[in-house]
Amino acid sequence: DCPMRLWRRTIFTHLFSVFSAIIVVAIALFSAINYVSVNEKLSTQAVHSLVSLSRSLVVNIDTHLQNMDRISMTPIFSQGLRELLRRSWEDPGTAAATVDLMASVNGQMRGVRQVNLYDLGGRMIGVGSPEGFLPTDVRYQPWFAAVRAARGESIITLPHADPAVAGLTGPDRDRRFVSLCRSFTDPDTEVPGVIEVEQDCAALFQELDIMGRDTQNGRRFAIISDAGQTVYPYAGALADRDWIVAERPQDISIQVKNSRHPANGRNYVLSYSHSLESDWCLVILQDEERLYADLPDCARQIILYAVLVSLVALLGAFWAARRVSVPLHRLSDQMAAFSLDADAQTPEDDPVTPAR
Repeated sequence: DCPMRLWRRTIFTHLFSVFSAIIVVAIALFSAINYVSVNEKLSTQAVHSLVSLSRSLVVNIDTHLQNMDRISMTPIFSQGLRELLRRSWEDPGTAAATVDLMASVNGQMRGVRQVNLYDLGGRMIGVGSPEGFLPTDVRYQPWFAAVRAARGESIITLPHADPAVAGLTGPDRDRRFVSLCRSFTDPDTEVPGVIEVEQDCAALFQELDIMGRDTQNGRRFAIISDAGQTVYPYAGALADRDWIVAERPQDISIQVKNSRHPANGRNYVLSYSHSLESDWCLVILQDEERLYADLPDCARQIILYAVLVSLVALLGAFWAARRVSVPLHRLSDQMAAFSLDADAQTPEDDPVTPAR
C-alpha cells in the first residue's frame, strides 16, 4: 500500500509541476515582451513630447520675430512714411505725423515695445515710449556695423538694456530687450536710414519664463546663437553654458541627444529646435530620470499583473492536475484489486505422487 500511495503523490506532483512550469514560463515570457514593448513605446512618446514642446516654443518665438520683421519693412513700402521722412525731422509736426502713421500702419504698434527710425545725420524719431524727435547718432549703436554690412537684411541683437525706454524705473531698470534692425534706402531720393524694432524679452520669452518656474520636472531651457552666445536666459548667466554649447550637434537635423553632465554625472536628454527667423537654437535640458519617471510604475504594474495571473493560473493547474490524477488513481486501484483477485483464485499445484 505504501508504494501505491507514493506513486499517487508522484503522478500528481509531476502533473502539477509540468502544468505550473508551462504556465509560469508562458506568463513570464509574455510579461517580458509586454514590458519591453510598453517601455519602448513610453520612452518614444516621452521624447516625442519633448521635441513637440521644443518646436512649439520656437514657433511662438518666431511669430514674434516675424511681427517685428513686418514692422521693420514699413519705411520701405509705405509711400506716406517715406514722404514724411524727407521733411525736416526737427519739425514737431513731422515727428507727430510719423508716429501717427506708424501706429496706424502697424495696428497701434501691437506686439512690440518700441520702434526707432534713424537717419545718418544724428537724428531719431521714436514711436512708442519715448515718442517724437530725439538727437541720437545711430553710428554709435553697437549693432550699426552689422546692420550696415547686412545691406538691408535684418539683424537680431542679443538681449540688452535700454535706459531710454520710458517707464523703466526701480526694478524695471533690469528689463531686457531684443532689437530687430535693418537699413533701408528711400527708392526715390536714395536717402539711407535705419529702423530698429524693440521687443521686451518678458513678452518674447514669456512661455519659457512660465515653464522655467516649474522646477519639479527637472527641465531647463536655453537659447544659444550660432556663435555660441547666450540669448536665453536673458537675465543672469546661463549655467553650464560651455557644456551646452559643446554638446550642440553640428547637424541641424538632429533633434534629440543624450548626454551625461560632466559635473553632477546625471544623464540628460537634450532637445534642439532651430529658429527659422534667426540664428537661435532652443535647447531643452531634461533630466533623464524624470523624463522616464513613469517607466518604473509601468514595470511594477506589469509585475503585479503577472503575479496575480500566475496565482490564478496555478490554482487552475492544481485543479487540472487533480482532475487528471484522480482517474489514474482509481484505475490504479482497480488494477491492484484485479491483481489480488487473480492471485487468490490460482489453485496450488498438487504434490507429485511417485508411481508404483
